[in-house]
Amino acid sequence: QAMYQERGIYVNESYFEISKSEERHVRRKIEEKITPVVEFAHKQVGLKNAKQKTQRFVDAIWNPNTEDAGLFVTAFGIKEEDIMRVMNGWKGVSYYQYLFMKNAASLKMVLEWFRSPYSRPSDASRYKMYMDGLDMHKRQVFAQLEGLIKNARGTLVDYDTAYQDFLQNQNPKPLRDFYKTAENRYWVLGFTCAALFHCVNLVKRTTRGHPHNRVTFDDMSDLYSRMSATMSSRRSESLPNSLTI
Repeated sequence: QAMYQERGIYVNESYFEISKSEERHVRRKIEEKITPVVEFAHKQVGLKNAKQKTQRFVDAIWNPNTEDAGLFVTAFGIKEEDIMRVMNGWKGVSYYQYLFMKNAASLKMVLEWFRSPYSRPSDASRYKMYMDGLDMHKRQVFAQLEGLIKNARGTLVDYDTAYQDFLQNQNPKPLRDFYKTAENRYWVLGFTCAALFHCVNLVKRTTRGHPHNRVTFDDMSDLYSRMSATMSSRRSESLPNSLTI
């Protein structure tokens, strides 16, 4: 939300609302990852009582303007003026990592549905002369879907790889490099996940109540068109230059 405000973009606050239980879960996940990183940063700058200082930072993680936040970013070689951007981007990536994992089963279900015979229209025999065109459309949509999932996973794998390298080898460079691109990755990841989750909802809504989730030719054609439009409008290359990696 802060990044929208910085750019003078008004967005209704209801879009940013999440339940208290979800907020607690997300914060816990982020704090679990940040604790060893911040403790390392504090030790790097020679602070005494590093563990106590780390807890203070974890408690204040949602305010990047604190002194402890500044020490953390400095220890990783990030410029002071980039603190807000880095921290917001990092938290954003962490949030979408949580959402992606939460929706992983639904995404897998949609992929399996595409691969199954149930994604063939229930009245296909009536539209034999049009089935080649529909099948081609289906392959295009499936390729788009797989491509977006691959892109999202790529960012999350980069994050986890850098994080694990830091934990296992105490090598901060990959993690520092990730932090520096976190805001841009956050925007692209946000657009990608929004498209994927909307596509999941489109499939569920279209197939709900139908035997074996199998729908008519017209419904199938409409579904593919809606999914394609959703994913095409959220391609990373369509983002402003300032927001692309």
